[in-house]
Amino acid sequence: MKEGEISVGSKVRYPRTGSSGVVEEITEIGGVSFAGMDSTGLYYRTSELILVEVLDRKEHISEVDDLKRFKNRKTVSSEDIEEAFGDVSGVGAG
Repeated sequence: MKEGEISVGSKVRYPRTGSSGVVEEITEIGGVSFAGMDSTGLYYRTSELILVEVLDRKEHISEVDDLKRFKNRKTVSSEDIEEAFGDVSGVGAG
């Protein structure tokens, strides 16, 4: 890993929203590198993240909180999304 390169364990901030956290995973989708952030559970383009020395949040997260977050995590398939949007009616229903 080069200095200044984002990797698993890096402390990062997404400047557009101010979200900050620790990178849990790096993955490549369609030739673009994304980093999964622990604090939000979301993936961000690594090119949009900045490395930070100190996080603007509590770094200590209890094991109970980690376990709750893990239990609530759900993988959403494209079929789930299609099914959800198939039930849309009224305002905004294309």
